[in-house]
Amino acid sequence: MAYTKIHAITVTVDKAVAYICNPDKTDESIYISSYACAPETAAIDFK
Repeated sequence: MAYTKIHAITVTVDKAVAYICNPDKTDESIYISSYACAPETAAIDFK
C-alpha cells in the first residue's frame, strides 16, 4: 500500500522551485519535466 504525506511549503515560490530544480538532487535535471510552463519560468507562472 502506498503512503503519502502532505506538508505545507513554508518558503517563497522562487525558493521552492529553485530547490526542486537543483541539479545535484535531480541527476543533472533529468527528473525535471513540466506541462504548460518551462522550469525556468515556473515561479513566475505560478504567481
